Amino acid sequence: MGERKEFDLSRYITLTEEELIGLVVCVVLDVVEYILTILLLPLIGDIIDLGGIIFSLYYFKWIGLLTLLELVPGGDLLPLYIITWIVWYSLRKLEETRRREHFR
Repeated sequence: MGERKEFDLSRYITLTEEELIGLVVCVVLDVVEYILTILLLPLIGDIIDLGGIIFSLYYFKWIGLLTLLELVPGGDLLPLYIITWIVWYSLRKLEETRRREHFR
């Protein structure tokens, strides 16, 4: 049999505990809306959305404003919490890179 290749993703992406917890919460929020049909009812779905928006504003600060699109009809179809996390993570890593280059 052939050898198994292992991929080292640490060269491309590294997550701190805080970043991983944020990602997990965002994935759970988006998956819950897709899986549980009861959450598609407007009132219950909006309550979950408000909880997610409050989390996003607290955790992501101004970037969390993206999750307000969850309240727009049809906004639940997009994985907005995951998209918000990706934007936040990308901006955070860009800022870290700029800071490191500035101090060289």
